Amino acid sequence: MSMALTILTLWVALKEELNLFFIKDFAALEDTAPTLINGLFVCSAGSIIINSVSLFKEKK
Repeated sequence: MSMALTILTLWVALKEELNLFFIKDFAALEDTAPTLINGLFVCSAGSIIINSVSLFKEKK
């Protein structure tokens, strides 16, 4: 479930950036792209860590 939400978040964020690109709003793109990239990296890394916990959890 968390991987699906991460993928949907990435898709929506990239769609917004592409909309800014296609309407040629480069000033807004320059303002939002660096923050978006860092935020998406943190969310993706968090999702990977959360999903890997179940792999390394000890089975009882």
